[in-house]
Amino acid sequence: MGAKKSNRSEVSDKFTLFPDYIKVESKSGNEYTITLERCTCRGFGFHKTCRHYEQAESAGLIEKLKAKEQEELHFKHSKSTIEIRKDAIRQYLTKNNASFTEPIIDKIESILTSSTTPQEVLSMATLSVSHDIV
Repeated sequence: MGAKKSNRSEVSDKFTLFPDYIKVESKSGNEYTITLERCTCRGFGFHKTCRHYEQAESAGLIEKLKAKEQEELHFKHSKSTIEIRKDAIRQYLTKNNASFTEPIIDKIESILTSSTTPQEVLSMATLSVSHDIV
C-alpha cells in the first residue's frame, strides 16, 4: 500500500499545518482546530485565548497561516484570473451585440462582484459607451 499524498505538512508531534487551519492534539489526546481567529477548545471559548493557540503562535504557525491567506488573496486577483474574467465579459457583450472598448472591459472587470448579474454587465457597457467613459 503506497503512502497517500496529502495537502498538509507535519510541523511537530502536536501540530499539523493545513492550508487554512492547524490541527493540534492536546495532552489529553483531544484534537482541536486552530484558525487565524480562534481555537475550537473550550478554554478559548471562555478566555479568548488558550495554550494551543499560544503555542501555535510562538512556533510561528499563525504567521504561516497568515502568509497562506495572503497567497490565496493574491491568487484570486492574479493576472490570469483577471484575464479570464475579461474574456468572459467580452464574450457576453459580443453575444449581446453590445459596443465596447478595452478600457470599458477594464472598468467593468474592476467593479465586478460575485453578485453582479449579466444584465448589470450589459448595462455598465451600454452606459459607458453612451457616456464615452473610457
